[in-house]
Amino acid sequence: MTVIARVALIGFMGSGKSTVGAHLARRLAWEFVDVDAEIEAVAGATIADLFAARGEEHFRSLESAALRALTGRTRLVVAVGGGAPLRAENRWFFTAPATAVFHLHVPLERALARAGGGGSRPLLARGADEVRRMYEERLPRYRELGIEIATDGKTADEVAAEIQERLAAPPRA
Repeated sequence: MTVIARVALIGFMGSGKSTVGAHLARRLAWEFVDVDAEIEAVAGATIADLFAARGEEHFRSLESAALRALTGRTRLVVAVGGGAPLRAENRWFFTAPATAVFHLHVPLERALARAGGGGSRPLLARGADEVRRMYEERLPRYRELGIEIATDGKTADEVAAEIQERLAAPPRA
């Protein structure tokens, strides 16, 4: 039986990863790590500024480095940027035996409403058609890597409680 050392929350922007992650970490008495916040702290710049100055590829490299920096750390709830699960070099993080991955699923329209105008979310500037394409492209990977948890119509604490219950449940044979 594998002991869970980390919980990774994945999903599209606006799915509630950071908010749910903070609630879940409190419930488990574990540390919460928001990968985007870690990147901003290390880079000394906002995600939007990093995208503007250095581009998405540079940001994705910083994201991969932030995940590598978590190697060996346990009792963590990690909120991961929406694009991280798509990169092959990050797959190890999501498939590690001691990592439980939950996909916070939210309908696109709700995600966009939660994400706001896009000032802090550079990918929203690409326009509605491109954002919809990204959502549809990412959804199968999220579903492949994580246990899907529907977030629509639930509070962050309700979602965290559902994840906590799933973690406590015996594994299915």
